[in-house]
Amino acid sequence: MGVSTNIYGYYGVKIAWDDELWDIFDSMEMSNRENEIPEYLADSMGGEYILLGNRLYDSGDYRYYFEEGEQYKEIDVSMFEQMETTYKEKFRELFPQFSHYMDQPFRLIMLFHYH
Repeated sequence: MGVSTNIYGYYGVKIAWDDELWDIFDSMEMSNRENEIPEYLADSMGGEYILLGNRLYDSGDYRYYFEEGEQYKEIDVSMFEQMETTYKEKFRELFPQFSHYMDQPFRLIMLFHYH
């Protein structure tokens, strides 16, 4: 058993771990509804955070020599406003009980993620 590591870039918000929200995401994925779920990244190893927003970059897994990762990517920052609006609308529609997470402005988030 090993630890996989990716570098991700997101445009969104980072929230503290929320068991109730995670349970909903997990149950949706288990019922093959993943295409309905707005993008997110959950620290399911440590339970410290959930990122809600648009994935802009994925390095691929360091453990497997960046397999299926992006080596280079250009991002048109003029699209950020529309990306934020679209994401927030979909999230609020699907998860109205968690709409307060969409009250903060989106930020550019870059991180190492272990899974």
